[in-house]
Amino acid sequence: MRASSRGAAAARTPKCGPNSNPNPEPEPRTPNPEPRTPSPNPNQVQRLIKTDARRTFAEHRHARRLQPAVRRLLDAYSHRNPATGYCQSMNFIAASLLLHMPEPRAFWAFCCLLELALPDGLHASQLHGVTIELRLLDDLLSRQHGALLAHLRAAGVSAEMAASRWLMCVFVTVLPLRTAARLWDLMMLDAAAKGGASSVPLLACFALLQLHEARLLATPPHASALLPLLVQLPALASTNQREALLESVSRFVASAAYGTDLMQEQLAPLRAAHARVVGAELKRDAELSLLDEAELAAERDRDRDREQGGGAPGGVVPVPPPQRGDGSEVVTGGAGGAGGAGGGRSQSPPPSSSSRGRYASKFYPYPSPVSRARRSDTFLLYLLACLLTCLLL
Repeated sequence: MRASSRGAAAARTPKCGPNSNPNPEPEPRTPNPEPRTPSPNPNQVQRLIKTDARRTFAEHRHARRLQPAVRRLLDAYSHRNPATGYCQSMNFIAASLLLHMPEPRAFWAFCCLLELALPDGLHASQLHGVTIELRLLDDLLSRQHGALLAHLRAAGVSAEMAASRWLMCVFVTVLPLRTAARLWDLMMLDAAAKGGASSVPLLACFALLQLHEARLLATPPHASALLPLLVQLPALASTNQREALLESVSRFVASAAYGTDLMQEQLAPLRAAHARVVGAELKRDAELSLLDEAELAAERDRDRDREQGGGAPGGVVPVPPPQRGDGSEVVTGGAGGAGGAGGGRSQSPPPSSSSRGRYASKFYPYPSPVSRARRSDTFLLYLLACLLTCLLL
């Protein structure tokens, strides 16, 4: 069993030799299906990279040399993967790699981390990977530390308020760099053993909460007291607690490498189920956003038709009545007969489908944002009138 697992791991590991490429390009894994979103604007991505690169490790002694290298690496990756572009916290990952290796190796290590080792979608435009990992963290807490989860919820605090930052920066900015580097080693080892994304970031978050469970439970259930403590948990960890954190994660990686870890067998189906739910939620939100945009476009079309029609109600364009040769108007009969009582001038034709808007004929189950705003304004005016009436009486 061990020989077969080692053989499979060796088959997945790229070989290096005198004729091999020392920096092989990793093959990006196939991401989970998600609603298609427009690619970010390249100019906006470059501006964001430039701004964040200036703030990356600004107090480090090699900041002047490090920050331009961070900018070049992130700009190169945004061209390699334009769908992701750039997400905040990627600059700290790049800077940590550049502190230990030259730019070419740091770039390929950065690609391996984001595309092979880290969970999929962790730095995507909609951060669906962060949502999946945070829901998995809630599942683990509810199964093994229900009292802690209930204590946090009673104070109106959730673990995701702090764990989202831990996950996105992969503990670089919250733990000492030496400890974060050892976590990265375990993460790369776990990803190589499994041939897929690693669960080390999730388990590190879980281990941090587990180590500080007694302190969190002893804190009064108030958001003003629990939230600052929750955010500062990695900084408050002592040296022994950090070693215990690394020891617990290393035990998981060792057991997962030999296929004897039961938690990993439970995490895989849970992660797949959460991925399906999050994908459906994102798809629904995208469809509702498209419907809102369509309704707003139809409202703009109707407003434009009213302006072109001289402000006639309902978007009806007034048509001049027909005239005789002497210039007098032709009067047509109404329901009671021609020229009799009930007669009148010819009415304007009903508005065409184009004047109603492109989407006016479709059923829209939700009120448009414009109509909701008008209703809220009317309701506020009604309340103001009631208050004035009460004051006058």
